[in-house]
This record gives sequence, C-alpha cells and structure tokens, in this order.
Amino acid sequence: MVASSAFALPEAGWIDVDGPVHYLEWPGPPERTFVLVHGLGGSHLNWIRVAPSLASRGRVIVVDLPGFGRTPLAGRRSAMYVGRRLLGEFVRHVADGRVVVVGNSMGGGYAMLVAAFEPDLVDGLVLTASVFPWAPGGWPSPLVVGGFALYRTPVLGDWLVRERFRRIDPELLVRWGFRLTSRDPRSIPGDVIAAHVALLRERQRDADGASAFVGEAAGVWLWALTWPGTAAAVLLEQFELRDARDPDNLFDLPYGALSPRLSPPPPEPA
Repeated sequence: MVASSAFALPEAGWIDVDGPVHYLEWPGPPERTFVLVHGLGGSHLNWIRVAPSLASRGRVIVVDLPGFGRTPLAGRRSAMYVGRRLLGEFVRHVADGRVVVVGNSMGGGYAMLVAAFEPDLVDGLVLTASVFPWAPGGWPSPLVVGGFALYRTPVLGDWLVRERFRRIDPELLVRWGFRLTSRDPRSIPGDVIAAHVALLRERQRDADGASAFVGEAAGVWLWALTWPGTAAAVLLEQFELRDARDPDNLFDLPYGALSPRLSPPPPEPA
C-alpha cells in the first residue's frame, strides 16, 4: 500500500555565488539553522518530507548544488573542491552564525568537507548514507563501485549518462532510484514521486545536466579514495564524533533506513 502525502513548497529563493543558486527556506526558531545538502543526482525535493518537521527545531534551508535541481551549472565546474567552497559561501550568505549541515550521500561528503576546512561555519553535522567516512572493513555495493567506475571512464562515462538522460523515461528512473535507495519504496507517497518525475523532465532539457552528474561522480570517487589522508584528520581535530546509535544524538526524520543494497549491515554489538 502506497503512503499518502500532501506537501507545499515555500517560495523559491535565489542567491548569487559565482552564479545563481536556488534554495528553499522553511522558517523556524532563529537560534539554530539547518542547511540540507542533497546527494548525487538529487535536489531540494529529496528533503520535502524532512524539512517541515525539522523546522520545529530551527530555520531549515535546502540548497540545490550547481548542475542539480533548479541551480544551473552556469559556467561553474562540477567538482567537489569547487562545490565545497561554494557551499561555504552559500552558508555565509544565508545564515547568521554557525549552522548544522545535514548531508545525504554526496551531500554528506560536502557537509564533512565544509566542517573540516571551515569549522567556523559549522556547529554540527547530520549525515545520512554519507559517501564517507567508510566503516572499517566496509565496502560499497558492487553496483555502486561499478557505476562509479563507468562514470570515471573518459568519454564513455559522459556518453552513458547523456544517453540515460535522453532515452530512459523519467518516471522509470525515479522509481528505480527509490527502489535502490529505500528499504520500502511503497512508503514513498505518490505526490513525492510525481514531483521528482516532473523535475527530472526539466533537468533532461538542461544541456549541462549530464556533465554536472559525471563531474560530481568523478569527484566523489576521488575524494572517497583519498579521504583518509585529507579532510578526515582535520575533521577529527575539530569535532568530537559521537555515536550515532545514541538516540540522544538523532533527530526523528521520516523515511527509515538506507536500503541494504547500498550499505553494509551495522556491526554486531560487542
């Protein structure tokens, strides 16, 4: 049985950070600001069932990274080291004081990089299915590894993504994506799926969409391979990392756990 839902999006906001950046804001208590960052191929819509509830705890700002959602690439490079600086500038423009950065998948990587290199901006992190850090002994799904290997293949990766954008029906892509990343795709309301499909149809008309996806995918894989020697040491010095299994450290967010196809099971209790 498919869950029902009804959602309303706030008025779109735009800001200039070396080009236009699209975001949405849900007002909340002013003493805390959350900045929510989507994953690879994602957008502001990934947070539409999270943001309204989270707004009871503070302002919630949901950003579209360049080349995703409604933010055009606009001549900017699609690379994590560029996007990390852009995200830091975005936070400075939209928030007063330090923020809690919430990142999903690739967005978790962005959140950690901003916290590592610009700790003055970040008061805390919430990571969901983040691309790193990897659990000791853990390894991503072969499906993920194979996909990223193809994306990094010169010419072939860009061609494959362009063909996917051009040939595959957006509704099929969206439903396949939710099936891959959700434990129970039936829990996702129909209007949420429809909103993602409509936005993907818009994205298919963007000539830079495939390039943005491939550029970010290549950057994610590079950072994942070099992560232990880069930002991790800085981050560990700046933040006391707490056990996410402690319920006092968690927010009650919708949607449940990540699909077991994409992440290893949690370690057994000692």
